[in-house]
Amino acid sequence: MSTLKADTIVAADGTSPVTLTKQEATKQWISWDGVNNNIEGSLNVTSVTDEETGVYTLNITSAFSSAHDRCITVSLFNSNDDGVGSTSGSSRGLSAAVVGTNSANTIDPLTTTTVQYGTAYGASSTSNGGMWDYSKVWVTSIGDLA
Repeated sequence: MSTLKADTIVAADGTSPVTLTKQEATKQWISWDGVNNNIEGSLNVTSVTDEETGVYTLNITSAFSSAHDRCITVSLFNSNDDGVGSTSGSSRGLSAAVVGTNSANTIDPLTTTTVQYGTAYGASSTSNGGMWDYSKVWVTSIGDLA
């Protein structure tokens, strides 16, 4: 068995990144604090637009080849205070993250350079089940760049 060790691998021109074949890699990710409107870390993201409580549009640096031919995952940490307490308190309401959310009563479609997502909190004794700002939201996209 051979061992290959390298610090940097580039294309034949000496500067371009190599092309991965028969593999998929994350092309965009973000760690977002919706309470403080802060990008905590990201790849291929220029900014986030805060549309309304719990509704955000992620603005992507390098466009995807298709608005829909990609895998987008959204997850969240059920807290609006960096984990000091959960949003549900002692009750257990459902927390949800959705892609292509209802902003200002219109469904905003995906584009090759944006992902709109929303974070909501299920009905409980402390919430009416509406949109909610969470202190930790992660969004990842896998697919082909344009």
